[in-house]
Amino acid sequence: MMSELQRRGILDMALENGKKIHFLGMVDGPNEIALCYPQFHIDTWDSSAAVWAGLNGIEFDQSPTGLINGKFEEEVDFSTQINDIAKINLAKQNIERIQSMCGKQPKGGKIQFGSLFDILQPR
Repeated sequence: MMSELQRRGILDMALENGKKIHFLGMVDGPNEIALCYPQFHIDTWDSSAAVWAGLNGIEFDQSPTGLINGKFEEEVDFSTQINDIAKINLAKQNIERIQSMCGKQPKGGKIQFGSLFDILQPR
């Protein structure tokens, strides 16, 4: 879809007119970011994948999607309580992986981690 919007000039028009391009969630895993950056201008990409995977003991990896066993399908529990430092650190490591992928693209896009990110903050 993004390729078609680009081909028709719609993404360029949006950028020229100050419109923001925002993605909601991920389909398969974190490596789909590399399919979009830097080819397309994306202002923000909202996903809980890094945090939720980490809190469930899943580390992003070097497989084609970034998740060798596929997307973690358990519904996100925004009220989860976790005290497992190893899992919290894994979530932070997943976040750093995504941020490094976005840092490679020149147009200043960013990932938003949403309210689930608050779980990782010191209390």
